[in-house]
Amino acid sequence: MKILVCANSFGSRVVGPSVFNQHLFKINETYKEHDVRFLTQDIDVSTEKIYQFKAHYPQSLIALDFIFRQWYFYRHAKRIYKEFPFDVLVFSNLKYSLLSCLLLPKRIKTIGFITEYMTINPSLQYHETYRRLFLFHFARFIERIAATQIDHISVCSNDLKQRVIDGYNIKTDKISVIYHGFDVNLIQFRNQLKPFNAPIKILFIKSNLRSGGIDILTKALGILKEYTFQLSVIGALDFRKIEIDALIKDMPHVNLRFLGIKPQLDVYREMQENDILCTPSRLESLGIANAEGLASGISVVSTREGGIPEVLDNGKNGWLAEPENADDLAEKLRICIEADPSVRAKKSHAGRLFVEQNFDYKQLNALFLEKCVALFDK
Repeated sequence: MKILVCANSFGSRVVGPSVFNQHLFKINETYKEHDVRFLTQDIDVSTEKIYQFKAHYPQSLIALDFIFRQWYFYRHAKRIYKEFPFDVLVFSNLKYSLLSCLLLPKRIKTIGFITEYMTINPSLQYHETYRRLFLFHFARFIERIAATQIDHISVCSNDLKQRVIDGYNIKTDKISVIYHGFDVNLIQFRNQLKPFNAPIKILFIKSNLRSGGIDILTKALGILKEYTFQLSVIGALDFRKIEIDALIKDMPHVNLRFLGIKPQLDVYREMQENDILCTPSRLESLGIANAEGLASGISVVSTREGGIPEVLDNGKNGWLAEPENADDLAEKLRICIEADPSVRAKKSHAGRLFVEQNFDYKQLNALFLEKCVALFDK
């Protein structure tokens, strides 16, 4: 089967959709009978299986990126089809698919991914300004039309699946769940068999500090004055450090270690060297960093938000606090800190086994191919 994936990100980033796309590309190594190629702006030069395009539009219109990319993906996919007559056209973001769904030959089956629900449920709480909120309402309008035109929708959690069904009135047989996976074997498992030493090392991983709940975490740490903490933050741009400094300026028992954006292997190393992974998200469709944390053996404390309970197996693999609740998060952190090491070890072992069974990218690639084959055979 010939598959073309239209991807917004592929080579430049080390987390999120870029990693997911890189894993899809590895289908070529495992399944020789299939040919998966990519169309993306996010590489330096084209190769045999990765087509580069360049998008040209005014930087002032970057907020309408999802409109322009529809045209670029359609135009280049149409050209590629002449030399590589693909059977399935995949969009890493459903919003980019509308023109291609409407204008390309109907024999081509289409799959679109939805990986976050900020578009499905636009709210001033998350978008902060009315201008951003208006743009997301417009994006929602486009995405909803695309959802009616595309052949199949894939989402990254059961929670997100239900939100899409409710928000876009989609039939359940048109949507499936494929978790974002990773190479579990790249992460060494460390068993937490000893009590925590002072300072207790807390690791926060998120590029968007607000959706990741850094303010909630710092409030919770402020409550836990009986401990000293080293708070390591990964994923945010350097200029965001000043925001975190302001949050902990009256907390002498909390020391900030701001690491910025790090390569994936460095992130895994930090998971080995810290005690607790805590990203108390107020907005999270899945939370793949939590799954990677489980693979490493670090204790994971997060929130009962979006797809996070699916990753933590409803608390069997870690501790879940209520979203937007610093008091509850402080209590869950205290329980984790004071737990007997055998309790933490039991959760760590359960977490490692859980991600091996549910988040290894090879299993998820196989599931993706099953969806493509079933769609084309209809």
